[in-house]
Amino acid sequence: MQTVLSSGNKAPGYAAGQGDLAGLTRAAAGIMQPPPAYTNPLAHALLNHAVRAGIGGGVGYHEGGLPGAATGLAAGALAPKVAGTVLRAPPVQAYLKNQVAPGIGRSVSPLAAALAAYAPAARR
Repeated sequence: MQTVLSSGNKAPGYAAGQGDLAGLTRAAAGIMQPPPAYTNPLAHALLNHAVRAGIGGGVGYHEGGLPGAATGLAAGALAPKVAGTVLRAPPVQAYLKNQVAPGIGRSVSPLAAALAAYAPAARR
């Protein structure tokens, strides 16, 4: 829209911010900008950490007053670390490698499965 309005004889009006669709064009240009990139990953990580801790503290306060708030704050802050540590533990990894969805890595077509099931019966 910006290109259409800035071309031809409407260019002076567009440059001056005048015209039928000038307000719509400015609003669309403002909305369609890409979101700002996080220039400080530490601030982003600390914000995420504070939100989790705050939610845990709020739930803890609701359930148990000030002692519950302290417990909920600690649980909200430590939950990702504890979950990651547990999931990376060797026994858990061994269980996940051997037990969760054992057939996912192998893609067998229905025809190949039928032939494999038929082949042992035909040898008898």
